[in-house]
Amino acid sequence: MTDVALAKRKSEIRTRLAGLRARLAPADVQARSARIVAHLRGHASVAGAKRPMAYAACGPEPDPGGLVASWISDSIPVGFPRVLTPDGEMEAREVASLSHLHPGRWGLMEPDPAACPLADPAALDLLLVPGVAFDRRGNRLGRGKGFYDRFLENVDSRATIIGICYDSEILGEIPVDSDCDRPVAWLATPSGIVQCG
Repeated sequence: MTDVALAKRKSEIRTRLAGLRARLAPADVQARSARIVAHLRGHASVAGAKRPMAYAACGPEPDPGGLVASWISDSIPVGFPRVLTPDGEMEAREVASLSHLHPGRWGLMEPDPAACPLADPAALDLLLVPGVAFDRRGNRLGRGKGFYDRFLENVDSRATIIGICYDSEILGEIPVDSDCDRPVAWLATPSGIVQCG
């Protein structure tokens, strides 16, 4: 597939799935997110996480907030992404209190760098990553800026990466750029957790 065809296909998928998400009622998002969190709590990598990274959900995105609150309550600092540049550079900051999250670029909740120390990507042992869509091989389609693609290049290969999505967002195949797209190991959905491969 040419670069132009790849970009076009990714754009078509993003548009179609954004429309499906936009139709979800807030109560449905909350219920589905609660089921995802319940499944995650039973996963060995999640239960044993010492240096996790998650994200603050935006709009109708699946929300791992219930799990994040538990980690913070247990005094486990949670890495959160912080956008540095509009062209795809991102860092992680350790959040010890949800009050340290504030609106950043594009309205995404991000850690306050004055209150949250820098997290070393190579030290993270578990990453919960959002995506527009995934496939069962673990390929991920994000929003198109490459923030997670670039960030995951610096994450230790032993870290567990779990994609978070709704069941309808697992597609037969995700078009990928094999040079930069790192697959996830697992997918967590309202129906359960699926190993990729």
